[in-house]
Amino acid sequence: MLGCIQGRLTKFKNNKLQVFPKNKWIKEFQIASKVNIDFIEFFVEREGDFAHNPFFNSKKFTELKKNSKKYLKKNHSFCDDYYINHSIINIRNFKRIENLFIKMNQIKIKVYVLPLLEKSNITSSNYLKFIDSLKKISNIAKKYKIFVALECNLSMKKLSNLIKRVDNSSLKIVYDTGNRCLVDKNQEHAINYLAKHIIHVHIKDKNKKGDNVYLGTGIVNFVSIFKALKKINYKANYVFETLRGKNPILTMKYNIFFVNFFLKEFDL
Repeated sequence: MLGCIQGRLTKFKNNKLQVFPKNKWIKEFQIASKVNIDFIEFFVEREGDFAHNPFFNSKKFTELKKNSKKYLKKNHSFCDDYYINHSIINIRNFKRIENLFIKMNQIKIKVYVLPLLEKSNITSSNYLKFIDSLKKISNIAKKYKIFVALECNLSMKKLSNLIKRVDNSSLKIVYDTGNRCLVDKNQEHAINYLAKHIIHVHIKDKNKKGDNVYLGTGIVNFVSIFKALKKINYKANYVFETLRGKNPILTMKYNIFFVNFFLKEFDL
């Protein structure tokens, strides 16, 4: 099934990509239904007033449950950008995460995307420091039958080693086609190498500078990507983490056409 990050079907005055559509998130459900987006990947921003987000507002969460059931085919994933600005290594109280998992469980969300970037940036020199926190988070996730999907720029070998050391079946990865193209020189090989850990795929394209660009106009080799996903028998979902363009709805229709071509071409 195809999903998109919350906010990508809404036009904003600024060019910021990760923006929560404060007063338009129900409208996005309606648009998603019309353009054949199966689900929305819910997310929380790095900072700000979280009261506008249904996951932190009981009344709005009730509205989310009702409207997602009405307009979306399923609920599948949630991306927690909060830890981009707050170090996950320094967490002492995991109640915030458990509360999120409780809400996710209520609407049958199975994948919790955890970006290990910026304040939580994981590297080849510090990755062992993340083991304790990831063990605790994975244990809580397992309790609620949720998968933690790491999004990071760690090399494929270090990433695989990290997951092995945490040793919890709830810990997986999201393969981001745009971000990983700057890490994996051979993405087809990387997907094959990480196959057993991949539970989620973010679709995006980037140029040589690392800027997000329209699908098919950057350096991501989507033929190799989908060829590899076919080879590893990937059966899970795809989420557009793409540019909005001047017209977010028209851009999303293009994205859907683009990816559907490869899904059909490779019988995925």
